Amino acid sequence: YMAYARVGATLGSDDAYDRVLERPHLRDIVKQAFNAMLHATTTLSSKPHNIDLDGTGLSWRELRSAVLKSHQPIEHLFFSGIGNHLQFDDSCIAEAVMLHFAAMDAPALPIHDSFIIHHGYGSELEEQMRKAFFNLYQQEVPEIVPIVREIEPASDEWEDLSIEAILAGPKGYEDYTKRLQDWHEWRAR
Repeated sequence: YMAYARVGATLGSDDAYDRVLERPHLRDIVKQAFNAMLHATTTLSSKPHNIDLDGTGLSWRELRSAVLKSHQPIEHLFFSGIGNHLQFDDSCIAEAVMLHFAAMDAPALPIHDSFIIHHGYGSELEEQMRKAFFNLYQQEVPEIVPIVREIEPASDEWEDLSIEAILAGPKGYEDYTKRLQDWHEWRAR
């Protein structure tokens, strides 16, 4: 989406990787090739070492051509080294989201292109992600797939889920800092 937004185009609702070969079982290989091609500064006439084409029935040349054909609006971005710039843009979006929630004392933990956040903030998270994308590209992000999973505490030990209780840790660890300090002093002897 970001590569398309950079050139004022839209990807549409198709998956960027599935549309290349229309063989979903090869999605991961297409994704590796697509990203290698965005990061590369040369045309990659040889297959990158980390891409395994065994069993696909494809040569590197065929896969590379399929990616370029499927993504003609951004074809000129491949082999231009823009991949690091896109990663930076992605980090700016994540930072904007995290700072928004940090200002509310609501932690948003990033994992790749997702966040772990209290389920009560789900719609606000989606809104902030859309806002950060728009602020960067002046374009609506076409799709954000919120996956909300409520996680149950592993035991009754965590009945109080306030930040203060979580930071204090489970009972029995209150003296951890003192024990750690004692251990360091003992090791120094």
